[in-house]
Amino acid sequence: MCNTCGCLNYTMDDLVWYRYRCSNCGHVYKSTGQRSVCPHCRSDDVKKVRST
Repeated sequence: MCNTCGCLNYTMDDLVWYRYRCSNCGHVYKSTGQRSVCPHCRSDDVKKVRST
């Protein structure tokens, strides 16, 4: 949906979170994006893991 005023009005509950595991360092983290980067080692070699 396009927002013409420039401000976005979302809460954290509105976002869809995905769990990822880094193939380099093994760190598991949450992200909202489809192209995620590991926050620990900055690698883009990550795999989406199933949520529990």
